[in-house]
Amino acid sequence: MNIELKFRGKSISKNKWEYGNGVFKYRNKIYIVYTSAKFDKIIRQALGIEIQPETLGLWTGVHDKNDKEIFTGDICKDEEGFLLIVDFDGFEYILKHKLYDYRSWKVLKSGEEKFDWYFEEIPFKDNFAGLKVIGNIFDNSEIIKSY
Repeated sequence: MNIELKFRGKSISKNKWEYGNGVFKYRNKIYIVYTSAKFDKIIRQALGIEIQPETLGLWTGVHDKNDKEIFTGDICKDEEGFLLIVDFDGFEYILKHKLYDYRSWKVLKSGEEKFDWYFEEIPFKDNFAGLKVIGNIFDNSEIIKSY
């Protein structure tokens, strides 16, 4: 079984999504790397793009019902209309489902507000059929706030 690793993160310089198949840390900065094989020889080109560390996402290996790749940090809607956030708990992919209608805010050192949900964790592997990606927690936080 081949597992294809894919990562995404928002670049520091352009604030746009970058994709690659590797990640490395150098001097406390996180970089997305794209490596490729050309011809019959393995020639690797590593072009690191510095990303905002909090936006780093890992591809789950599956696509939504519209054939869009699902990454950690994505906001999905299931067939019943519930919002779910894709995450990784260190062992497996999980779906965070809002349990209570209680919202809390954290103020980070930078002064930026961060939204927190009280949630139930659902195993991803058995529950991804029928999901539709409708955004992500970095670009579309208003979806979560209004839910």
